Parts: sequence; structure tokens; C-alpha cells
Amino acid sequence: MARKERDRIPLGDLKGVNVYCEDDLHDLALWMMKLNDARAKYEGSTTISRPTLNGLANRFAQLIDPMRPDYETVLAVVEKHGLHLGAVIDFDDRIER
Repeated sequence: MARKERDRIPLGDLKGVNVYCEDDLHDLALWMMKLNDARAKYEGSTTISRPTLNGLANRFAQLIDPMRPDYETVLAVVEKHGLHLGAVIDFDDRIER
């Protein structure tokens, strides 16, 4: 089943979603997407890999404390902003508004 545009969110929508410091989720998403693209380019792949908001939140919690990740704190912030956890994050210019 193909994803719909509403199942995708632009990276810019993560601006202002702050867990511990300003734009921390946005910055991690940007870093993850840049690294995924760089690795694909290095490997000669045309596959584009993007995180879901849920995957980003989990990775964020694990990065902060790998032994005791505080998923609830991160998910609460995401939910407070009304963002769909299953949405795929992509660069702003790749999502039609």
C-alpha cells in the first residue's frame, strides 16, 4: 500500500519540538537523513531511507541514555505537538503541501 502525503511530514515541522533543548528532534532527524543519504551515495544505491517519527523518537531516547532510554518523555513531547508517530519524515522540498 502506497503512503499518502499525510503519512509524511516535512522536517521543518519538527522545529519547535523540544525535548531537552531547542530543536533537538529536528536536528537529530536532519543528521540521520543526511547520513542515510551519504551512505546510499557512497554505496551507489538509489534507495532513499527516511525515519518515521516513532523511529526518530526511539533513537533519540536511546541516544540520550542507552541503558535506560526514557521513551515516555520523548513520546509525550511528540504527542503534545499532535504529530502522527507513524509519519515518515522527509526534507521539506520533497513534500507537496
